[in-house]
Amino acid sequence: MAPVITPEVTHPALSALDLGDKRELRIVREGERNSVWAFGRVRKLFFVTGHARSGTNWLAALLMRHPSIHVDGEYYFQELKRGFDAFRHEPYHRAIREPVRTVAESCFQDTVRLCIAACAINFPDAQWVGDRTPRPLEVFLPGAPHFVITRDGRDVLVSLSILEIAVAGPVFQRFSRCPVLSQLRQEFLSDKELFKKHPERLLTSEPFTRAIARYWADQVRHDHDTIEKIRRGDLDASVFSVTYEELHADPEAHRARMYQFLGLDPAKALPLTVESETLPGFRAENHASDRRKGAVGDWHTYLTDTAKAWFKHEAGEALIRAGYESSNDW
Repeated sequence: MAPVITPEVTHPALSALDLGDKRELRIVREGERNSVWAFGRVRKLFFVTGHARSGTNWLAALLMRHPSIHVDGEYYFQELKRGFDAFRHEPYHRAIREPVRTVAESCFQDTVRLCIAACAINFPDAQWVGDRTPRPLEVFLPGAPHFVITRDGRDVLVSLSILEIAVAGPVFQRFSRCPVLSQLRQEFLSDKELFKKHPERLLTSEPFTRAIARYWADQVRHDHDTIEKIRRGDLDASVFSVTYEELHADPEAHRARMYQFLGLDPAKALPLTVESETLPGFRAENHASDRRKGAVGDWHTYLTDTAKAWFKHEAGEALIRAGYESSNDW
């Protein structure tokens, strides 16, 4: 039998800060499960997900043009979830059985609620508070709305490859012993315009290129399957799915639909501006920045016939499933 948990639990975690009466974070166990009491009002929680370099930051920025929305991140709650799952995994773990199993799940969900809500402290008008971690779609809070953005995997491949080489990211580190990849990074550090001058050189490391294509394909398949489960009612959540290309073509129409998805009036949103980086694309292409270009179809410049063959082998089926091609004849 699961234990009885009190309706409200007060967390004075911020009491060390000089916040006056704004310290209170409180779990509210009555009403919507994706809600939390934070700094004088109930906040509703939501999530923005998608593969890295697919536009999660831009989608979040569009949402924040509405005064009732604040999105922060990246939290990477999936790392915490793995720990809780391991805690309850083995048959000899006490937490695999009740009542500890239910308590552990409740503690994980409370951590998610409180961490997201804590970032609303300077946003008194934010009715909705969200997390924008680039990750596969997974429901951490029952009942929570989710925004999922998908981008053409070939553009993701280009954008992520440049970023990984520039910052020696985790995918680069995995293949750092590849002589081709190591040489590319050394040359890039000496000349940040390397791939502008020689775009055909970007995707010349086969294991590195195949890995990024495969990661994208795996997430696309996972996200599409999870979206179907949500829409069938197998998972307790709601989902708004959009592509980067759709947002790029008509950000006004799609952001209005996103506000309405949260039950908000689009007319109250601020305009999109260059200064807020909410208009499609960026003013200048910068290969040394995580806001490089934001273009659609940029892959045409970078994918050689060899790189295309690697991508098709790893992600051609997923590209078709995502609706970007009808066959592998591209």
